[in-house]
Amino acid sequence: MNIQSLVAWTVLAAAGFALTQTAFAQQAASDTQPARHGQAQLGDPYVPPAARKPTAGTQTTGDELHAQVVRKLQRQFAAADAGNAGLTEAQAKAAGLGYVAKNFKQIDVNRTGRVSFSDVQRYLQSQSATRQ
Repeated sequence: MNIQSLVAWTVLAAAGFALTQTAFAQQAASDTQPARHGQAQLGDPYVPPAARKPTAGTQTTGDELHAQVVRKLQRQFAAADAGNAGLTEAQAKAAGLGYVAKNFKQIDVNRTGRVSFSDVQRYLQSQSATRQ
C-alpha cells in the first residue's frame, strides 16, 4: 500500500467517524425533542388524563352565590383582622381587600378609623338596596 492510499483511507475513516458522531448527536436530539414536543401538545404528562378533563360543575346562583361571596369575604376579613379590633384602611389595602379599602370612608360611618365585618356587611346591603 502506498502513502497516497494510506492517506486516502485515513481521510475516509475520519470523515466516516465524523459523520457517525453527527448522526448520533442528531438522533439523540430528535429522540428527546419530538417526545417533549408531543407531550406539550397533549398537556402535562404528569397529570392523569381523567384529571385534565374539566369537570361538569353546577353554576351557583342567587342566594347561594351571595352566601358564597359573603363567606369568602368573611374569611379574608378575619385573616386580616387578627386581633378582632376591626381593620384600618391601610390594613384592608395590605390584605388585598380593595373593595373595603376603596369604600372605607363610606363603610366607617362612626368615623373610628376601623371597620368591622358587620360594618362591611351593612354597607354591602345598603349598596344592593340602592341598586334595586
